[in-house]
Amino acid sequence: MKQDKKWKEQVKSILTDYKEGRIQGLLTQNGLAQQVAVSRQTLWRDEEIRSLYADTQTYLKDVKKAGRKNSNARIFSLETQLENARAENNRLIQIIIKAAQLMTEDAIDPRRYFNDATT
Repeated sequence: MKQDKKWKEQVKSILTDYKEGRIQGLLTQNGLAQQVAVSRQTLWRDEEIRSLYADTQTYLKDVKKAGRKNSNARIFSLETQLENARAENNRLIQIIIKAAQLMTEDAIDPRRYFNDATT
């Protein structure tokens, strides 16, 4: 079965997104292959894709090293992590509030299961 050639454009797009910072996280061949629904071997056989992948990996490593040296980049990264943690915390608080409301509706005292947050 002949593979669709659109996977090359998808790979190029994904690698560009990594370089431009639109995608965060670890870039692996397995992950890339799964995203475009081809095998790792197919990616590795294509010289252009292999070269782009290597360039992107090198670029990401250089950015990571520079980010460690650059205090502004480090501060921005930490602020982003803090914002994500606060959003997760707020989401969890809303889940607890909803659970307490549902327990109250079922005539169960939620204070038996949840300690008062102010104490």
